[in-house]
Amino acid sequence: FCDVQGGYLEWGVIAWGPGGEWWVVDRDVILGDTAGDEVWRRLDEVTRRSYPHANGGELDVDWAVDTGFRTQKAYAFCRGRPNVRAFDGRPGWKLPFLGKPKPVKVIENGRVKGRVKLWPTGTWELKSALHWSLTVSIEAKYQTPLQGRGHWSEREDEAWAQQITAEVLKEEADKKSGEIKRWWEKVRERNE
Repeated sequence: FCDVQGGYLEWGVIAWGPGGEWWVVDRDVILGDTAGDEVWRRLDEVTRRSYPHANGGELDVDWAVDTGFRTQKAYAFCRGRPNVRAFDGRPGWKLPFLGKPKPVKVIENGRVKGRVKLWPTGTWELKSALHWSLTVSIEAKYQTPLQGRGHWSEREDEAWAQQITAEVLKEEADKKSGEIKRWWEKVRERNE
């Protein structure tokens, strides 16, 4: 996945196994103005990488690029790259992790250059799954295989940990109905 900000692209490669178990394989930040072309050229090099598998061979990577910022640059990057998808994060409960894609226009210099499929992504359910996974991973002390457990190396530093825990689940009872409302709230600036 690649998150787009004004002055950098932050990307990461996650390997998924049975039962939703996951491993951080690679990650980095590409510094530079995302309105320009240089950071996107460097991201192109990253999205062409493959990674060795423990049982031999190489694994190609399927990519997703967040299109919530620098939308048209992100669309243009995804267009014509079969292993790169344009994602649109959607808040709210009961939205699928990955919804049905719809075609959107890619506009460069005021002209339509083509279309790309835009995949809606239910972010609140994904954040809940990540939060549960982190809890399971820490409590298990990595000694038993557990469904959904995450694995990361010492390379994942304090800044990384702060980012993946930058939002907390809040809840409040509706004063009239008593229904519990839940939402994710950002508690730190960076949450890429």
